[in-house]
Amino acid sequence: MSENSMTERNQYNIHVVVADSSVLYCDYLIENFRHTATRKENLKFYCYALDHESHQRFASAPAVVESFPVYRDIAAYRRETWRDWKVFLQAQIGRQPMLGGSNGHSAGLNAIMQKTRSLPGHHIIADSDVAIITHGWDDKIEVLFEQFHLIGTTYEGKNGFSSGTSEVQTYKNFPNANWLAVREDCDLADLDWFPRKERHILIDDADKSQLYGLPIGYQMVCDGGWRLPSFCRERGYFAKSMRHVKPSSPDCRVILTAQDYNEEYQLDGVPFVAHQRGGSRHVFRKAEVSVGFYDCVEKAVGVPLADKVREPQESEILAYETTGN
Repeated sequence: MSENSMTERNQYNIHVVVADSSVLYCDYLIENFRHTATRKENLKFYCYALDHESHQRFASAPAVVESFPVYRDIAAYRRETWRDWKVFLQAQIGRQPMLGGSNGHSAGLNAIMQKTRSLPGHHIIADSDVAIITHGWDDKIEVLFEQFHLIGTTYEGKNGFSSGTSEVQTYKNFPNANWLAVREDCDLADLDWFPRKERHILIDDADKSQLYGLPIGYQMVCDGGWRLPSFCRERGYFAKSMRHVKPSSPDCRVILTAQDYNEEYQLDGVPFVAHQRGGSRHVFRKAEVSVGFYDCVEKAVGVPLADKVREPQESEILAYETTGN
């Protein structure tokens, strides 16, 4: 892209998959992204709701351009295994959406991909419980878009806190959808984000080893978005990965929570974005893994507009406990 095109093509469409349990996280994400952007007026937010409650909440939110009721779409339900069919039939017979876990999140990602085709500008896909930990992030991404189609977070390396020592691993050294910047001319609409956890890919040659970042003899678990590396290679899209750093690492600089459940991602050696993890299970700024995480975020980049971000109410805290999230 030329210098003139950088000036003209700086709209960022922010896409977030949300559920009732992650509403407060998404509220914070919106204000954090605005607070840390150079041109906050060029950010447009879109929510992809997995349940009625979150759809209603963001359909009337002034900061959100549009909320999409993903749970109403029959295509949002994966129907491959007997468990998939059970969830689908229960949702249809009882008319109660049951989108959740990696299937639900992937359904939201599939909805995002379809929407991107009709929107001008670049795109950011983000988990609701991520936060930007650097100022001017939009300018940094704009510069990198001169060379790359995608810039994003990565899965934890082998032998990590969450990845463990198993020879069954997610792909490595390639962006995932925790936080993913997609250049305007990068079309991912034909990519199916649904997982296929019931069948792994055996890394049995050098080509697969290079593509998925795993040694020969390992197996790649087909979690949500597992097709992304091969999809991008087939279409000639260039990707740049951030470095995954845990709080216990001597290289961690911002998310110093002593909770290795949390994650820091560095872009060219600079802390860029952080991921609390478990937003559907841990009460926003009440659970231990959440309190320290957001304290570290605000120590790094400051506090977003206080009147836009509220504390969870007692009824919301009770909802986590009674639903088992």
